[in-house]
Amino acid sequence: MAENQTRQEVDAEAQSDALNANLLASEQERNYASLQSKHESLSKTCSNQESQLSALQSKITELQSQVSAKDATLALAVEKAESEGKRACKSEEREKDVSERMARVDVEADSLRQEMR
Repeated sequence: MAENQTRQEVDAEAQSDALNANLLASEQERNYASLQSKHESLSKTCSNQESQLSALQSKITELQSQVSAKDATLALAVEKAESEGKRACKSEEREKDVSERMARVDVEADSLRQEMR
């Protein structure tokens, strides 16, 4: 009888081990499926973000080109304005010089008229 009970215990233990192994395998399969699903989702997200990053980098490059062009245009405008300012100053100086000469000529003319009288 003791031998029979030991046999039953061994069978029960083997059956328990088989059920535990089955349960563990099922749980691992479920975990694997869950991880695979998460991996696919994260891969899609990563791919989408890479596409967005690429588009944003292209936009940045485009905007940098526009900024460079605007900077060049601004530099030319500033240079032209400075040149015009210098030209205006020179014109004013010439006009002042001419006015001073005219004033001297008028004074000299008055002086000569005075002498002639």
